[in-house]
Amino acid sequence: MLSISRHMTAEDIAEEVRMERMVHLGSFLMVEGKTDIDRLAEFIDADNCSLVNCWGRRKLLQAFRLMTGRRRRGVVALVDADFDRIRGRMRQDPQIIYSVNHDFDLDWLAERCLTKYLLQVGDAEKVNACGGVKGIVEKILTGLKPISAARYLNDLKQIPYKVSGVRASDHFSNFSVNIDTYVNALTENYQASQADTDALKTKISDTAKLQFDLMQFTNGHDFHCALGVSLQSELGDRRGAHTFGSEVELHLRLIFSEGEFLKTDLFHKMAAWDDQNPAYWIMRKDLRQLVQVMN
Repeated sequence: MLSISRHMTAEDIAEEVRMERMVHLGSFLMVEGKTDIDRLAEFIDADNCSLVNCWGRRKLLQAFRLMTGRRRRGVVALVDADFDRIRGRMRQDPQIIYSVNHDFDLDWLAERCLTKYLLQVGDAEKVNACGGVKGIVEKILTGLKPISAARYLNDLKQIPYKVSGVRASDHFSNFSVNIDTYVNALTENYQASQADTDALKTKISDTAKLQFDLMQFTNGHDFHCALGVSLQSELGDRRGAHTFGSEVELHLRLIFSEGEFLKTDLFHKMAAWDDQNPAYWIMRKDLRQLVQVMN
């Protein structure tokens, strides 16, 4: 049964934090969704830090803006950068920590973890033929450029189509996107003429040629969907549900170790916040002590 919590508004979330503050004297870590909770729970001091699922980036930022003055004490927001870094609209706030790449899914794409994963589920000869882990990442990021371009155009409000409803894996093969089927899927529920469709293809293709940092340009879920479908043929012979993007994400999160977390920008920024806010803290005590040793 779907949780009714996902229907909460930003106002509801801000009020929930306010009410919890009456009994919880520690910190609040606001995240975009359950995936982030699953990703971070083992590193958080559960007795002193409350994880708040905001059910999406938009609600998180809106709820955070509603918290002002005393209500924002001890509150930290973890936010996917999405296209904000590319568009130069990052919000400078000591209580907001952005992903280094497009989103935290890509931040979690550690080379050691992906190497270990491909050793288990990929075909070694195919993986090596594609240039190993680094070559595969580059091929997927480059191949996904049309889908990333469509998402970017949607973010700019230059196209009216709902990009979130189209799965990358349905249109990704041999490390490239079938632009015809992808555009057809985008426009399926719209009264788009042939001229509209042709114009959309041109707009996507032209935008995909722009020189962006692909780790900023590419959606992490799209990457995992493309990796999953590639494991059916170009990288291996896996089948069915084992290649769903959500399954690939799950397996890579499970492989991601504490040692990998200690290397992340997120760890260092959370450690810095803990150090600057002695009345509150986010991370487990042993990780905080480790920071002191490292310094």
